[in-house]
Amino acid sequence: MLTLPPSVRVYVAAEPADLRKSFDGLSSLVAQRFGADPLCGHLFVFRDRRGDQIRILFWDRTEYAIFAKNSPVAVSTSPATCPKERPTSRSRQPSCR
Repeated sequence: MLTLPPSVRVYVAAEPADLRKSFDGLSSLVAQRFGADPLCGHLFVFRDRRGDQIRILFWDRTEYAIFAKNSPVAVSTSPATCPKERPTSRSRQPSCR
């Protein structure tokens, strides 16, 4: 379990991503999908097409880190459930405060 300070936002991508991408590829997806700066220190969550893998990208003030999770059970998120990329906090504007 991760304990995050209240200032850290968690962004979850609604659409699947190509998880073969590494730091540079995922950080570019952060800018494209969320309009956010990947160096903010927030967490950015991506899933693969099958829904059995996730990657969490974040900047820890010195370098990028990626957490990866593989599940034997696929999890599906329909567009009706999650219509667009957005932060999970109350504020919808990406910020690096």
